[in-house]
Amino acid sequence: CADTVLSCGAHFDPASSELTNVHGELIAKLDVAAIGAALRIPELDNAIVVSRDQAQTLFDQDSDIYKARVAKSWLKNPKK
Repeated sequence: CADTVLSCGAHFDPASSELTNVHGELIAKLDVAAIGAALRIPELDNAIVVSRDQAQTLFDQDSDIYKARVAKSWLKNPKK
C-alpha cells in the first residue's frame, strides 16, 4: 500500500468535513450538512472509510447529491 497515497483507502471525517489520504493529508473538504440532509441519516457522524476508486469517483463529480449517494454507499459498504 505504499505505491500510492490512496491505495489503502482514504478517510472521511464528518466532524471536520475533511477527506484525507492514508498519510493524513487533506484531499477535499465536503459539505457534510448537505450530504446528511440528502441522506436523512443522523449516523453520518461516524467516520467513513473509502476505497481509492470511490475517492477518485468523488473527484470527478461536483454534485452534492451525487456525493450524498456515494456517501450512502460508503455507509452501507465501508471499504478498508
